[in-house]
Amino acid sequence: MPPLAAIALQYLLIAGIVYTYRLETAGFLRLLALCGVGLVVHHLLPLRLRIRFFVLLSVGAIPVILTPRLAVWLVGAGLLLIGLCHLPVRFGVRIALIVATAGLMAAARSRVLPTPWPDILWPVFGSMFMFRLAVYLYDLEHKAAPFSFWRACAYFFMAPNLCFPLFPVVDYKTFCRTHYNDEPFRIYQKGVDWIFRGVLQLLAYRWLYQNLVINPSDVIDAESAARFVVTTFLLYLKVSGGFHVIVGLLHLFGFNLPETHHRYLLSSSFLDFWRRINIYWKDFLQKLVFYPLYFRIKGWGEKPALVTSTIVVFAVTWLLHSYQAFWLTGDFPLQWQDGIFWTLLTVLVLANLLWELRSGKRRRITGRRPTAGAQARLAGRTAGTFLVIAVLWSLWSSETIDQWLLVMSAFGALSSRGALVILGVLGSIALAAVWLGRSSSERTEGGGPRQPAGEPFFYARPAIQTAGLSGLVLAAGLYPASLDTLPTLAEMVRDLKEFRLNARDIDQMQRGYYEKLTHDIRFSPELWLTHQAKPADWVDSTNSKLTLPTNDFLRVELKPSDSEVYKGALLTTNRWGMRDKDYGKAKPPGVYRIALLGASRTLGGGVEDDQTFEALLKDRLNRDRRSEADYRYEILNFGVMAYGPLRKLVVLEKKGWAFQPDAVLYETQAGESMFAVSDLANALARGYGLPYPEIDAILKEAQIAPDRATDGDYLRARLLPQRDALLRVAFEKLAETCREHGVPVFLVMIPDFGEPIGARRGAPRVNALGAELGFQVIDLQRMLRHMPSESALKLAPWDNHPNARGHRLIADQIYSELRPKISYRP
Repeated sequence: MPPLAAIALQYLLIAGIVYTYRLETAGFLRLLALCGVGLVVHHLLPLRLRIRFFVLLSVGAIPVILTPRLAVWLVGAGLLLIGLCHLPVRFGVRIALIVATAGLMAAARSRVLPTPWPDILWPVFGSMFMFRLAVYLYDLEHKAAPFSFWRACAYFFMAPNLCFPLFPVVDYKTFCRTHYNDEPFRIYQKGVDWIFRGVLQLLAYRWLYQNLVINPSDVIDAESAARFVVTTFLLYLKVSGGFHVIVGLLHLFGFNLPETHHRYLLSSSFLDFWRRINIYWKDFLQKLVFYPLYFRIKGWGEKPALVTSTIVVFAVTWLLHSYQAFWLTGDFPLQWQDGIFWTLLTVLVLANLLWELRSGKRRRITGRRPTAGAQARLAGRTAGTFLVIAVLWSLWSSETIDQWLLVMSAFGALSSRGALVILGVLGSIALAAVWLGRSSSERTEGGGPRQPAGEPFFYARPAIQTAGLSGLVLAAGLYPASLDTLPTLAEMVRDLKEFRLNARDIDQMQRGYYEKLTHDIRFSPELWLTHQAKPADWVDSTNSKLTLPTNDFLRVELKPSDSEVYKGALLTTNRWGMRDKDYGKAKPPGVYRIALLGASRTLGGGVEDDQTFEALLKDRLNRDRRSEADYRYEILNFGVMAYGPLRKLVVLEKKGWAFQPDAVLYETQAGESMFAVSDLANALARGYGLPYPEIDAILKEAQIAPDRATDGDYLRARLLPQRDALLRVAFEKLAETCREHGVPVFLVMIPDFGEPIGARRGAPRVNALGAELGFQVIDLQRMLRHMPSESALKLAPWDNHPNARGHRLIADQIYSELRPKISYRP
């Protein structure tokens, strides 16, 4: 097979993986299609025309990925900045003009000045110019590389930038120097290898994000604390995977750039970690900050100059991370945990640096087998570095220092299982360090033996390896049923094919933390992108005008006789503050009444009044009456957004029994016990009275500190171990009150569309508790087994609640199980 065909085949297989597993955005798939065609045309062109073609392809991709109007603004503003760099005036004047222009743009980004383009363009524009402009000006001043119109446009308008707002800081001099500096097909093969490696990291990130990431408020012991710490650090796979894809794509157009990361999880010291992670960032700061400052103050002495320059580098890193967040999100976050993280990392790196200067860095002689003692020391250093960095990273990603301290305090509850988990993670890191440290691949850039430039390139072996592995990953995604003999692997593949917000981000979204977290693109890009997609005028539970405060355990209820466009659809309430028809309290003769208790899915936000599953179920029951003598059915919708089991029970006792229902339909979900915790924590934080004396024993068991009794996050963390006990109290009280009124309870388990697969594993416990207490269980989770995609049932990418199609499916499933279980004749 000709080399170009082999490269194209590998690229096609990798693009198939991206399409099959729905990785990244739809725009990314369009970008891959453009680059796939472009790499063939680009290679067939004469060398002198290739960089011009790359520019035309990159600029031409802008209206395809964005819109023609945005393309005009993006290219126009970019050419303005490039033009200012080359004005025929003194360099200082050019700098002043660029700073003034950037200041006006910053004012527009912060919404102080009006902007001619929507906010969606700022992350792309900022990513292209916020750091690369500084590098370009530095090299321009020092004449460090050739300059031309086409080179400048190629450097700033790189096509992958359109889909990756977090972009490596590519050095201009390196960008020019590495263009076809080696045999073309060796460069191309390295590119597809790195793209495939990046795609694997993105798949690993998705699985980790959707299944293992834990909410800090869910940390209750050392095991869950370790899970929080480790997974928070490993979320960086999103960045390293994206960077591999970006640089790999640039290789396909001849830019033989160096690697952006090198096995940073296996760093053997803090200085080693700084050298391995985000290598381009380290090189950027060395070039623009460290070396200029170091040589200016070298007269102070080597150590003082080295220490001072290093401290300044890390201080600038902290500020520039906030600067980056500003251009991407419009906010300039400066938080205590950021400062503490960078301060501690600075101290650790400096300590390593000074130790190396004092003892002299011992370099390993290639070919000499390391001793057992050296391997043990390497293993210990690597495990220790991983542990400290992971703990620091968890601090950096926490919303508050108090939240992080609460997580750390959970390590005090160390069980034998927790100890084994922690030792297992650290042991795996240590073993990997020893195993890879003995191989030649650890000592060479790019993960394999380096072949001298200019020698013939034999592409068959690496091409077969990448094509074979990518073909296996693609086949698993296309035919997951073929893996049914390995159920765990089959479930993992099906889970990977469907993007879902994880439990932590769903919790943040449900608790109205969107605006608070918009700057946190570093650790939850999915939540950030989801928030970016949400329309500015979207009305949901965080900003609805349909709720009234009750100043008691219920906290809020719906306004009576009111309406609002809620989540894009009209939501109307009756005189009783229910989204329902206007029933009288007295039950008419010949009517079978069902009290429906639920939360937001029962309320039915995002669909019209007659499209909720409650309205559809009621109509279906009445439409299928056998004769006029049969009961007429009324379903009273008591659903209110965010109601958990305790509040559902209170609303039944406070309002529901007055309507004389004949049955209770209780909507539940796999995480029902978590909502019980939220009910109680929020009530305690606000000082509301508790509805049931049985809760007092649970509060005593939780050992809540009196001085933290108004801290909602603290209360939630203390109550979390009691979640099953709280749910049992709620269900037992529900069974008791329903027995007293002589009505049956139907427990309806409704899955969240787009919910993490792992989060559904709590459903059997909820169903079992209901069955134990005499509830008739209707489990709708099995209906998802026959759905090709849950996305078709979701209200929106940023909202997992059911759309009109989802409500119809829920109504049909409830009807088929409920109808045989209720009486038809008075």
